[in-house]
Amino acid sequence: MLELLLFMIPAAGILLTLLPWTKAREIAAFLATLFVALVLIVFKSGAWITAKGVWLEINQFDRLSLVVLMIITIVGLTSVVYASGYLNLSADKYQLTNRKHMRFFLLIMLFYFFLLWTPIVHNVILLWVCIEGTSLASVFLVDYENTTGTFEATWKYLIMMEIGGGLALAGTVIILMGRPAGLGSSLSWQALMTAGHSIPPLNLKLGFALIVAGYGIKAGLVPLHSWLPDAHSMAPSPVSAMLSGIKINIALYGILRFYDILSANGQISFAAFLLRWTGILTVLVAIAMTGVQKDFKRLFAYSSIENMGLIAFGYTLGTFGVYGALLQMLNHALIKPGLFFLSGNLLIQYQSTEIRKARGILFQMKWSGLLLVLLMLAIAGAPPFGLFLSEFIIILSALHEGLIWMAVVLVILLAILFANFLRYALKMVFGRPNTPIVGKARFTWRTVFPPLLHLIGSLVMGTAIPMVLQQLLYMGK
Repeated sequence: MLELLLFMIPAAGILLTLLPWTKAREIAAFLATLFVALVLIVFKSGAWITAKGVWLEINQFDRLSLVVLMIITIVGLTSVVYASGYLNLSADKYQLTNRKHMRFFLLIMLFYFFLLWTPIVHNVILLWVCIEGTSLASVFLVDYENTTGTFEATWKYLIMMEIGGGLALAGTVIILMGRPAGLGSSLSWQALMTAGHSIPPLNLKLGFALIVAGYGIKAGLVPLHSWLPDAHSMAPSPVSAMLSGIKINIALYGILRFYDILSANGQISFAAFLLRWTGILTVLVAIAMTGVQKDFKRLFAYSSIENMGLIAFGYTLGTFGVYGALLQMLNHALIKPGLFFLSGNLLIQYQSTEIRKARGILFQMKWSGLLLVLLMLAIAGAPPFGLFLSEFIIILSALHEGLIWMAVVLVILLAILFANFLRYALKMVFGRPNTPIVGKARFTWRTVFPPLLHLIGSLVMGTAIPMVLQQLLYMGK
């Protein structure tokens, strides 16, 4: 029943975006994402979903899939709400017509559909299909403005996504080729995880290496991450929010699924070594790049890369590390979309994403300036926001695992990141204005409430995590 509803509701939303009226399309997209969230809440409050997981016909939702589902429902809903206000205020920038408005909401609902089904499917090939679907649905959204810059970013995005998809598929097939005969034609996670030590180590190691490379490209892991700052900075701000808040998380979700398969098949040492070093290298490069940015959307994009590396690193650090990594995933998904929503407000007012042109925001855009400085402190890991707690847990987990020097390096890197973001926040929010406001937009609740909601969510996650969520993250399967 739940699976049927999660298919029918977004599918209906996709069809309704073909309506000829702009307001009807916006309402249809909003209701579709809202009803998906309500359906999951209703089922979660019953006996279907518990801290131990849920069995739904052929699919099993464990804590990893439930965390990703929560991220998709929250960010999908707020992004659709923000998009309706943002597009109306950016009609001149995007040369918005009724047909172009229809194309945006059709593509964003297709994007949402594939994102939603990624953690639902319990089949490694269908997982690949869903992740590829997110890439194909979002590629035209990156080029929505149709300029030379967006065109170049889109081609880079498309090429890297297809290379990543090819590598991930090859790795998946190699692992599947090593299945024991007793599994038959099963392609499910559960079957592969219960195969014991029947899958040859060579298949597991080679396949996982290719999967880390392939899905790692899509998640923005170093060294094949260069597409991400271009795509996230050139896409419309609500699309940037979904790319950063959801899409790179579901690519990392694919890696973590196979990490669990290797762990269950006696190859945790290899899997942890590869993912741990990839994660720490990603954190190092991304933090270094945050110090030299001149564009605030690219700054936020590099912060997303850093967080993906930190999640990958934390997931290799035992039970407590997995708790911290999943908490980090949730916290990042709460904060980063809010920053990209605010970047859209700044772009509307200043007609630029250059940091030097966006000075004195608090004096010119009081509410956006206040939200911006708080969310920038939140993404930098300042208390009492949620990211501080999850990063602290990951560092403690590294110490518990005996990785003392890695923990020390991580503390130093995160301190540098905090200093970088504090410097940018002071310049942008409290600096002397050197550029007059170009836009005369009248912001509505649709462009202010979504980032405010994300800020409140981050504050709650840092001060009073709901007990049911703590049980899910720590006690779940």
